[in-house]
Amino acid sequence: MSAYGSARTLAACVLAIASLTPAAAWAQLHVDPVASWTRNGDLGAWHPGGGASIEWLSDRGITAGGDVGYIAGFFDPPQGALDLIESTHVVTLSGQVGYAAPWRREGPRLRPFVSAGVGVMRQHARDRAGFIDVSRTDPAWNVGGGTRIQVRRYFGLKGELRYFRSLRAPDESPAELTAGFGRLGFWRISAGGTLRFGG
Repeated sequence: MSAYGSARTLAACVLAIASLTPAAAWAQLHVDPVASWTRNGDLGAWHPGGGASIEWLSDRGITAGGDVGYIAGFFDPPQGALDLIESTHVVTLSGQVGYAAPWRREGPRLRPFVSAGVGVMRQHARDRAGFIDVSRTDPAWNVGGGTRIQVRRYFGLKGELRYFRSLRAPDESPAELTAGFGRLGFWRISAGGTLRFGG
């Protein structure tokens, strides 16, 4: 399945889930721009990135939404090693459903949440000599959780820990070069703001 086809299917699934919930229950919309740090376990290094998510939260605690993330230099070798790579990155696009502690106007400002989802993971690498310029897009799943802290009525902070894992095995890659990437999994820590609409 192409990245476009996967994204279209993902969007349809999120909309279908939302349509199954009574309209009155969908009380809030959150938009969350974040900075992130992702660990490459094979290289033992953390890499900076960023992204954003949009999420509907019902007054019953049900959540549904989407998330996009960008990780710069994920496959770059450690400092001091022979570096033949010009640039690498990983992009994730996913939809998620989950549960968040119901919002209470007079209750605590902390709102923990958990969620899981599916989507696509795109890996890219290019060498300095220009001989290799390869990309690979795989279906992927993710699971994680965190908390929102409501600072003002319509503004707060968000922190999250999430694990991503690609679903396609290396020998299923359509190109010999990208088959060497292997099945990819990593942890992502993110932190940023949250803008709340409604409720």
